[in-house]
Amino acid sequence: MTLSFFGIDLLASLGGCESSLEVMENEHTDVLSFCYLIMMALLALIQEPEPDHALRADLAEEFNKDRKKFNKTAEEFTKKHAEKRPE
Repeated sequence: MTLSFFGIDLLASLGGCESSLEVMENEHTDVLSFCYLIMMALLALIQEPEPDHALRADLAEEFNKDRKKFNKTAEEFTKKHAEKRPE
């Protein structure tokens, strides 16, 4: 299964948009439980990225080889594309 996020290639670069989420294959009928499981799975991917399952090999390689550069690029991308928060 692929999860899409508007304007966020960073999660894809970390393996967060396409991963083996067995959660999807389980038969959960309670919508809130299902949403909770999905959110927990996404949080786990943010905390522990899986660059071996990344959609963009170039970003996964940068993530593995030059984390400082990867973080700087991610920060610049976020500043450029993130929605501005009201003050």
